[in-house]
Amino acid sequence: MNQALYTVFLHLTAGSLQGNQKSLHLPCCRFLETTFINIFFLRKFFKILKWTFLVLILLVAILYGSLQLPSVQTWLVKKVAGDLSAELNTKVTIKKVDFRFFDKILLKELMVEDRQKDTLLYAATASANITDWFFIKDKVTLYKIGLENTVVNMQRTDSVWNYQFLVDYFSSPRDPNKPKKKGVAINIENINLKNIRFNKMDKWVGQDMMVILTLLDVNIEKMDLNNKEIFITDINMQQPVFSQSDFDGNKPAAPNLSSILNTIPVVNALRWNQSGWKIKLGKLNVIDGSFINNIKTKRAPYTDHFDGQHIGFSGINGSLSNITFINDTLQADISLKAKERSGLEVKKLESHMRFTPVLMEFQRLDLQTNKSKLGDYYAMRYNSFNKDMGEFINSVTIEANFKESVLSSDDLAIFAPTLLNMKRVFYLEGNAKGTIDNFSAQQLKIRTGGTFLDGDISMRGLPDIETTFIDLRSKTFKTNYNELVAIIPALKNVQTPALNKLGAIQYSGNFTGFINDFVAFGNIQTNLGNLTADLNMKLPENGSALYSGNINTTSFNLGSFLNDPNFGSIAINGAIKGSDFAIEKLNASFNGKIARLDYGGYSYRNISMNGNLNNKLFKGKLAIDDPNIQITDLDGEISFAGKTLAFNADADIKKIDFKNIGFTNDELILSGEFNLDFTGNNIDEFLGSAIVSNANLEHDGTPLSFDSLALRSFIVNGQKTLTLQSNE
Repeated sequence: MNQALYTVFLHLTAGSLQGNQKSLHLPCCRFLETTFINIFFLRKFFKILKWTFLVLILLVAILYGSLQLPSVQTWLVKKVAGDLSAELNTKVTIKKVDFRFFDKILLKELMVEDRQKDTLLYAATASANITDWFFIKDKVTLYKIGLENTVVNMQRTDSVWNYQFLVDYFSSPRDPNKPKKKGVAINIENINLKNIRFNKMDKWVGQDMMVILTLLDVNIEKMDLNNKEIFITDINMQQPVFSQSDFDGNKPAAPNLSSILNTIPVVNALRWNQSGWKIKLGKLNVIDGSFINNIKTKRAPYTDHFDGQHIGFSGINGSLSNITFINDTLQADISLKAKERSGLEVKKLESHMRFTPVLMEFQRLDLQTNKSKLGDYYAMRYNSFNKDMGEFINSVTIEANFKESVLSSDDLAIFAPTLLNMKRVFYLEGNAKGTIDNFSAQQLKIRTGGTFLDGDISMRGLPDIETTFIDLRSKTFKTNYNELVAIIPALKNVQTPALNKLGAIQYSGNFTGFINDFVAFGNIQTNLGNLTADLNMKLPENGSALYSGNINTTSFNLGSFLNDPNFGSIAINGAIKGSDFAIEKLNASFNGKIARLDYGGYSYRNISMNGNLNNKLFKGKLAIDDPNIQITDLDGEISFAGKTLAFNADADIKKIDFKNIGFTNDELILSGEFNLDFTGNNIDEFLGSAIVSNANLEHDGTPLSFDSLALRSFIVNGQKTLTLQSNE
């Protein structure tokens, strides 16, 4: 038809030219001829193109339909699995492969064995939604990657992992004769994992790791593998489980090369992120997670308190927001709660966290546990997280800034069982730094019950309080006997002195040492009086108290303190060294001055003493400058052991007013050089001898002249005899 039209066109054109050659020119005819030819061939080209597309669409439909046929799928599965098995030199099986319009791939029951014929990977379902016609594009977007009911087993017994053959295959050197192909840019938008289990069994290093995910859904904003950048919008996890166990591996112990390594320049200081990845995550939600970390021990795991080598958290719920992992630093805003198998319950943990290979830091901290609340800064420093956490008490350095914090001894007892019976609540403010067994705190304010402390303190030796060395610089320390006994139960065993009679106690000064062996320097205010002391005190669990140092008081009720009614108040300043406080067992040396001593109803004043008191027997020298008794020098013994005083001494007495000191009823004043060997608190009880030379005696104001006097009293046949002999 087209050919006939073309012939007619030629005849018409030729007739016109013959009939009217003047009106049409040859160029015009040529133009019409060319136009007609072009139209003719264009129509033919589009017709061919239309049929070509129809054939292609038909082929695609036939291909897609063929892929749905069981026989074709069986052939394709065998082909793919066979090729992979041959290439990888291992067994690869796939039950079903499904392609849908070249934008979705579905694999059923994919299984890959390692070279030891153990399962390396099993996935019941693996799927991917991909960019249309991805195989002809330079940029591919995986809209969704899905895995369901999948197990991955990574293991080794020596330095080679069971998946190393895959690494070797995909990293094989490129043929230098082939031109380098431009890489395909891959972007992933969503990852959805259901019922996934990763098993890592490392018998070479000595570490097993297991990760279980009931559900993991990841939405990715950007994935730039070339620039090592991953930006994730959110991650949702349900019932995740992370478990790690450390044990002795097959790897030989490496020699200690610390001294050599310290001389080698650091090329890359990064430990966790040596490749320099930059990862950002908007929000991570965790529902009912678990964290387990076990380190091999010869003993069984502790069941009654926290075990740093067998950690187990469950019921982890909450979220982490604004997460970044840049260089070796992981940062996030966290809001979590969890329970540890020891009984520790983290009711609330909110903070800005910073986590590095050597630091875990919590800023703006709000931590609430069973009975405690801590804030607002806490950090842990370590050399190796796994190793040092297993030796938490002495290997992890803590930095803390406490504000309006509450700490229960019941919570502390989870970490230090010896505190289980303390039953105290401490209200804290201040700054602390150090390990649990060696820490210091500045500007520390602690209040518990009726006890309050404001000062600086360092403690070395916890958690055993009995062996802990304490260095306390106290601005103010207020307490009472009941509070002290609750904190230091050993004080219950001290019957004498009567510590319970001290009442309210306020101390300012220094305390250095152990709770049963310490040096105290400062001022003590009690209900019995005030003391300024610089004393070393030893309070053994069994045995007498030991003490030495200097003591000063203007008034202290010694009788109440010693439970001895013969004594009253004392004002003393001097050096003391002794043992025990009970007057029956007291063995103490004293060198100093006693401004006042109440005994036997009389207040003795201005006593200078240098001697020893043992079993109520004083041996030494003393001088008294009292209005009623003035002794410039007394050298000998005075016994308080009996009901009455006993003297065996030589004395230079300037004055004794016997009536005023309660010794006689008559006015009797005596002076002279004395040799005393008698007992008695008054003349009626006098028994023994008192020899006076160079004597002066006044009786009712009348001087009695004599040079020497010998007063003797003795008992003969049950009768008391008193003799007085003079040289006059």
